[in-house]
Amino acid sequence: MTSVFAERYAQACRRHPDLVAVHESPNGCIALVLRHTLVPLPEEHAGWECDTSAAARDVIDDLRGAGFEGDVVVAQWLPVPRLARIFDSWPRRWEGDAVRGAQLRKVVRLLVADHRFLAWRSSERRRLRPRGRREPPPVGHGAIVSAP
Repeated sequence: MTSVFAERYAQACRRHPDLVAVHESPNGCIALVLRHTLVPLPEEHAGWECDTSAAARDVIDDLRGAGFEGDVVVAQWLPVPRLARIFDSWPRRWEGDAVRGAQLRKVVRLLVADHRFLAWRSSERRRLRPRGRREPPPVGHGAIVSAP
């Protein structure tokens, strides 16, 4: 695979402190990994969306000015499974902050592992539940609980 990520794009990336890394797909699409969290708290989501949009727009404008014409995705806006595939299979073409990049990749690996475990646990519960028998309702959902 030939990289389309030229030195002039790396120079553009260096001008953006919110850009942590750039990964490139086999077809030349790039993924921008920003400094921002991957999972904002609900009360932080609006500010996170504005901040990531502004940072991404600045980087993309600079890359377009340097001549990059390919597709661009923003890591923070992707579903975790897709982001894991990018981290695992798209080569890193530029890295501005190795420590933050490693933190974000670790978060993605942990989230994927959690998702796999929960999916397995759910399938095991369904598999082990006797047919025709319902589980009791969880406490606090209409069940009456008496104190000793």
